[in-house]
Amino acid sequence: MGGTGTLAIFLISISMVLGLILFVIGIWEMFMYINYSWAKRDNENGYTGMDVAPKYLENLGNGDTKVKKAFFRMSYVRYNKSSNTMKLGVFDSKRKSIWTMASVAKQTLAAHVIKNGKDDKFNISPFWFRIQSYLSQLLISFASMFVTIIFIIGVINSSTIEIVGSMIVLSVLMLVPIYAFWKTSKVVYEHSKDILGDVISEDEREKLKKLWKIEYIHATVLLIKTIVDIVLNILLWIMLTKD
Repeated sequence: MGGTGTLAIFLISISMVLGLILFVIGIWEMFMYINYSWAKRDNENGYTGMDVAPKYLENLGNGDTKVKKAFFRMSYVRYNKSSNTMKLGVFDSKRKSIWTMASVAKQTLAAHVIKNGKDDKFNISPFWFRIQSYLSQLLISFASMFVTIIFIIGVINSSTIEIVGSMIVLSVLMLVPIYAFWKTSKVVYEHSKDILGDVISEDEREKLKKLWKIEYIHATVLLIKTIVDIVLNILLWIMLTKD
């Protein structure tokens, strides 16, 4: 076995380890979601998402931004510059759980960045929040379905090259939204104090920071695994085309 084969085996091992780590993180997040969203449905002050959104915006220097309820949204955060209005989804506006407090806080930061653009404090482009829209996810889903069809055809035709090629395309397609997930998670975690201020209790702030830390770790591992998978599949494709 040459150096290329050895490298491929090493990358496969790394990918499997990262996949296992993601599985453990996913289980951890699921239990935290159940605990902070359903088992404990209230916060110490009894605030709803609609109550805290203006307070979070005030902390970010956007006290003039109006908050309304949206029954239908095509993006994770919906902010209209012309009316200076941010809209929350029905569930986020009514619920009082810690999980809701975290979701609304992230949306208010997104609204701030979209409204004011990239600044020295947060150092993130509005693009990375916008790319997480439902529409973008829908387009990626359609592209993924197309790649999956190619993958299935490759399996039927016993064409390993087609299978590996489809996996390369899929991994590259997913890299942009995964990077956006990592980028936004990093900013929210690092600036949790700027967003939350004293709106909720210190104990609840620590819980939110813990949630965001786990999300950031999840995003980091996922991003690394995606890059490893891209390199691995390209390496496998090169090996197959040489045969």
